Amino acid sequence: MTSPLRFLQSKVRFRPIVALYFVAALLSVISTAKADTVSLNFLGASGGNPTLVVSDPGAGYINATAVIDPYTAMVGGTKSLVWCVDPDHEVTPGQSWSAYRTQFGPGADLGKTYLGSAGANTYGEMAWLITQLSKATSTMSKQEIQAAIWSLGDPGDFSASAPAGDTNFVSDVNTLEANAAINALTSGFEILTDTRGKAQEFVVLTPEPATILLLGVGMLGLFSLNRRKFVRRQGSMH
Repeated sequence: MTSPLRFLQSKVRFRPIVALYFVAALLSVISTAKADTVSLNFLGASGGNPTLVVSDPGAGYINATAVIDPYTAMVGGTKSLVWCVDPDHEVTPGQSWSAYRTQFGPGADLGKTYLGSAGANTYGEMAWLITQLSKATSTMSKQEIQAAIWSLGDPGDFSASAPAGDTNFVSDVNTLEANAAINALTSGFEILTDTRGKAQEFVVLTPEPATILLLGVGMLGLFSLNRRKFVRRQGSMH
């Protein structure tokens, strides 16, 4: 007959294994995610965003004042920071549409995105620049990084005017693009593309699978520690 304590110890060994399988299954689902659709309601600038004077004759504007990322949007009912990587389309606060949600990663199907599969490296480069923009503190740096992002999005037609006082604007933007080519992200973000092909395309930064795995391992560690403490307390009672 198995004693209550021995049975409890067997469960302590078993439950973390079950939880580990659960984490592995979750990671498998994340890594194999395909393009699906999500509702998107554009809210506008996130507050205090600098501006940049830009031109894109093919898109129908010259010397327009553009608000720099990030913007905010309700993505599937969740308020999120979104980063515009597409200088060819316009959008206004309050506008809503359905968007393809493409999780970027190895083997990702980019067929629903504006750049398509040929733009895989470009999306990775723009995503890396977004991580730099999210950390930038000076207005000048933000303007240069945003110009690099939009230049990559439409290299043939888009241009940005150097802000007042930024004498190194052009060379700095070129350097940013060169660094982006070296440091392009291979995962950790998703692309939101208007299903009608009319509104701006956005990138949303998402947790890396490695981060989720680390969180899962940490939870398993806490679970095991708490169970061991419980077993010792039970043992001291016998």
